[in-house]
Order: sequence, then structure tokens, then C-alpha cells
Amino acid sequence: MNISCRKIQALCIPHKNNDLHAVIEVCLTSPSGQTVCAVGEAQGKNESEVKGLLQQAEENAHSRALAMLEACNFKDYDDRSVYQKWSDDSPLSNKNILKNIPSVKNAGGGNNPASPKQRELIKKLCHDNKIDVDIHVNEKFDTELRNLIGSQADQIIKELTKKKS
Repeated sequence: MNISCRKIQALCIPHKNNDLHAVIEVCLTSPSGQTVCAVGEAQGKNESEVKGLLQQAEENAHSRALAMLEACNFKDYDDRSVYQKWSDDSPLSNKNILKNIPSVKNAGGGNNPASPKQRELIKKLCHDNKIDVDIHVNEKFDTELRNLIGSQADQIIKELTKKKS
């Protein structure tokens, strides 16, 4: 089956706070314009397998989406099989998502997951400044509070502390 467009989105990046659970969504579009999306998951046991878990989740999602497209009997005029496996040229890598994967040994700093104390402080500072925490975090980093890394949390805390002063 020929694929005219392939989009990938990481829904959940594995780290120790989510039991090393990876979730990737893959959307495939046929040349005739039919689009299907599927989700793939992978869960690991070892903190060193983060890239492999993302790769496995992506491959699972792609396989499901491809099977869905084929099951719908869309008529494509080219029967070439297109399957783009994970590589350093993968859209996930192009979005530099791997550089934002938290190091899972420590929490609260740099690329590590934001600590519970940081997240609670952000909630308090947003409340004090009459700011919706979910909207603010999403506008600032295009993510949810629970997915912030320590350096992002630090930026928000510094910004909100200055506003409060």
C-alpha cells in the first residue's frame, strides 16, 4: 500500500514516574486522502531502554495503522509497500524529542522530570497570580504540568515569582 503522508506524535515519553511507558500515535494517509491513526505502546523494565521503547511503540502504531488502511480496501494506484522504520531521521528525532527525554536517575533538575515540589509550587504561584496553570504551562512549553522537566519547571517558577514580587 502506498502512503502519501505519515505523521508521528509522542503521547507519552517513558520515564521512571510512568513506569517506563511509551505511547506513540502514527497517522497514515493514502494517496486517495483516507487517513487512519493508531496508537502503539511499549513498556520497559530498564531505564536505559527509552529510545528502544519509543521505537517499539512507533513500530506497533505504524503496523496497526497500516493494517487499518489495508482493511479499508482503499484503491491506490501504486502497490509499493511503504514502511519507514525508526531511524535518527525519524520525525520523532527531527522534533528533537529524544533530547527532551528526562534522565530518570534524579528528579527536579535539567532534563529530569520536574519534582512533585516543583509542580506544587507552580500550582501555588499560578493560583496566587490568578493564572490557569494548565493553560500557562501549555502555552509556555506545549505540554502538561505532569510532563514538565526540571529546567522547564525552574523557568516557570522564576517567571511567576517575578510576577508576584
